[in-house]
Amino acid sequence: MDIKDLIDKKNALSKKADEIIESVSDDSDEAKLKEVDDILEQIKQTDVLISKKKQISEYKRIQKELKAQDAIEKENDDQDKEDIEDDKEDEIAEKKEKSMDSFNINKGIVPQELKKGRYVQKMIARDMVKYLGEEVATNTISNSTSKQYSRGLIKSALTTAQPVVAPEVREFIDLLTADCVVRKYAKIVSMPNNNLTYPRQRLGATAYWVGEGASYTPSAADFDTINFLGKKLSGFTYTTLEFNNFSLAGAVDHITSDLANQVALAEDRSFIMGAGVGALAPTYNLISNAGTTITSTGDDSVSVAKDLGTIKASLLTKFINIANGVVFGSPAVFTFLENLQTSFGVYPFRDEIRAGKLQGFTIAQTAQIPSNVETGSGDTAATNGSPLIFAAPQHLIIADSGKYALRSTDVGSFDDGGTTVNAFQQDMIAYKLANWVDFGVEHNAAVAVLNTVGWSSLNVAGAYQLVENVNTSASGASAVTGKK
Repeated sequence: MDIKDLIDKKNALSKKADEIIESVSDDSDEAKLKEVDDILEQIKQTDVLISKKKQISEYKRIQKELKAQDAIEKENDDQDKEDIEDDKEDEIAEKKEKSMDSFNINKGIVPQELKKGRYVQKMIARDMVKYLGEEVATNTISNSTSKQYSRGLIKSALTTAQPVVAPEVREFIDLLTADCVVRKYAKIVSMPNNNLTYPRQRLGATAYWVGEGASYTPSAADFDTINFLGKKLSGFTYTTLEFNNFSLAGAVDHITSDLANQVALAEDRSFIMGAGVGALAPTYNLISNAGTTITSTGDDSVSVAKDLGTIKASLLTKFINIANGVVFGSPAVFTFLENLQTSFGVYPFRDEIRAGKLQGFTIAQTAQIPSNVETGSGDTAATNGSPLIFAAPQHLIIADSGKYALRSTDVGSFDDGGTTVNAFQQDMIAYKLANWVDFGVEHNAAVAVLNTVGWSSLNVAGAYQLVENVNTSASGASAVTGKK
């Protein structure tokens, strides 16, 4: 059992313990209290296993780095730099030319001609050049290894047309992006084989009042299945090789982390809106497949209260347990409700909204839900609507492969806005991250949508990140301007 499975087990045990504790009426219920003690002991044992697995994983990582370092230290080739370039330049060019035909993603970010472990050495060499200068740095490195190796390392660290001394970089400023909301509340199940089936009971037995010895009408249960099939969601980005060389050592971690975040946001957007996600995306989404969909009747306090009551009742009358209910919506709509007044100047929803609730449902606001959805048709059409999605999260299911597959390369080609870009030719490193996921709901009745009309004066489309203008005023170095 891997670390993720252990964490999932721990969370499931914690949830079970909470449910039992809530059901205990007093201290005399010894059986339930003992069951809670047993669960807490299992949680403690699970924590120990998680800690040990993390220690083993870290030990393996360190051993792998040490082996790579040993391999580098044994390298002692006295062949002159010019001879190496003459002998190997054609061979390297031929390998890269073959790789350019298709986008073959390779693990890691190390350029093709560098041996394993050399990238870390490049980062060290870059900093030595910064503080000692290129010539002193080369001589310093050559004292502990071959002169050819030191020259090659410096050349690799300092790409052409770039400053010899890298800029001082202290930290990385992350992109402003929307928060993912569905995964915080939905039930996440493992789908290791990229397919999963849930048998579902659609119709049950029925009871009748009958007299003694009288005949009765039999009833039968009816079943179907809910099927999940892994849909591949992939994100792609790239940086210049110079940016990696002259930025801080952890820049690549930020880049790949942001890539994972963008993939998660695209997943979140398709689960909620479903619009424009393509034929290969999950077929189910909260907006289109809700069991109940109604349109608001007005934007005054009385109409709003009536509509909120109606949508809540639509769930309760279908036997849906909304004790842990969640409402997904645009920030603009919740801001409108917070500031809505009655004719007497009272704010009926303000206290509840500021407590993070609406009609008892936990608020999950996201900028990915637009507030300018078109409502009506013909002359009555208006782009001032926004959906509020009320759901019982215990019935929302995310079927997940459980991991992201990350690949990167400095060779190959890709399409950027209709233009074919060759990564090697433009000194770029391309990153691709993929995940396999599907989304569904156990019962459509567990989701209800209230299409609000006129509840917000902010007519804006959904957004998942903020794009700012490039700042090129400080320097011409690519560490400042980014890719061109």
